[in-house]
Amino acid sequence: MPDNGVRPIDLTSLAGAEDLLAHDGGTLEMLPVLALSTGLAASGAVANRLAELDRAPF
Repeated sequence: MPDNGVRPIDLTSLAGAEDLLAHDGGTLEMLPVLALSTGLAASGAVANRLAELDRAPF
């Protein structure tokens, strides 16, 4: 990747955050953590695991 002067955020140094910086289609914007968590819970591996847990007997 070329060095364009833009450095990624080191997320390992963040104790917590309300918003994250997101890149989508050439645009940078703030992404609320709640929106990220909702999206992750609604699709992919996280959603599949939650569905498995929901179907599991008690």
